[in-house]
Amino acid sequence: MGGRVAIVFGANGISGVALLTQLIQAPASEWSKIIAISRRPPQLEFDDPRVVFASVDILKVSVQEFAKILTDHGAKEAQHAFHYTYIEKPTDQELVDVNTELLSKALNAIAAVNPPRFETFVLQTGYKYYGNVHGPPYLAKKPFLEDAPRSDVASNFYYPQEDLTKSICQEHEWRWIISRPNTILGVSKGNFMNFAVSLAIYASLQKSLGRKLGFPGCKEQWNAKNDFSTATNNADFQVWASLNKQAGNNAFNTADGPKTQTRDLWHKIAEYFGLEVVADDEVHNLDIKAFDYATWAFVDTMMARGWEDDGSHDKMRKFGWNKTVDSIQSFYNIFDKLKEMNIIPK
Repeated sequence: MGGRVAIVFGANGISGVALLTQLIQAPASEWSKIIAISRRPPQLEFDDPRVVFASVDILKVSVQEFAKILTDHGAKEAQHAFHYTYIEKPTDQELVDVNTELLSKALNAIAAVNPPRFETFVLQTGYKYYGNVHGPPYLAKKPFLEDAPRSDVASNFYYPQEDLTKSICQEHEWRWIISRPNTILGVSKGNFMNFAVSLAIYASLQKSLGRKLGFPGCKEQWNAKNDFSTATNNADFQVWASLNKQAGNNAFNTADGPKTQTRDLWHKIAEYFGLEVVADDEVHNLDIKAFDYATWAFVDTMMARGWEDDGSHDKMRKFGWNKTVDSIQSFYNIFDKLKEMNIIPK
């Protein structure tokens, strides 16, 4: 019968790249074909004829059109599928809508292809399931257990995704695996949630400016211990689970193992880049919601415009208003107030 055939949705992201890398390390007798699906063309080169890439904007095709694309690329022979597709949106409800649609089309397209030997669908979600983005009072009891009650955050798109996966897999008698990593460590180009790459760029900038590796967070996080989930390890586990019949129809927290204290991580990053790290007493005890008060899109719009604002002040002067204010000094006054409020460092 030859090796197995896998479908990888979201093949250009951190997790998709890691899975492709892991699969092609196995011989063709184990994995004879990997069908890689992503909206963008391949971002990394895979010099292996078993990788068949299809660039598809899933939101713009029907389920039947998507099924034909899968069929044309060999999906009729597939036994396993791995789902990592994700689109970032500015609001929680938009995240729910678009990411549930992406998953629904993937599942239903496989059903329309109807591969006779299909076995397992693997969905990757994450610790956001436990409310770790919203925090108390939505945070699950620690340690997070896979059967923990769901929080009251109705906009958590992992919930409808997991429910949809279970429902369609049960309907077609496929095994389902839900893998829940925490912060994923890996390499890709243009991925929204790329923690290690972002830190590497930040550290490189600090070094080029001759600065210490400043810590942009709060003391609570400086002393916190967290799980990280290396993408290659996640991929290894997900492949193993997809082949392990006893693991079917289960959700699994997927993390590296030993927890990492943030300040230890910061010292190790500084050591790697040859930087001096901030001392414990230099870590700012800022308001933990400081970033919530910012409006990044507004700043981006203001600074990216190729034109000036030029309003006339004549009318208010004509009516007798003659007060003027130094705008630069207003910036300084606001900065001073933000320091008092513990939103920016003193």
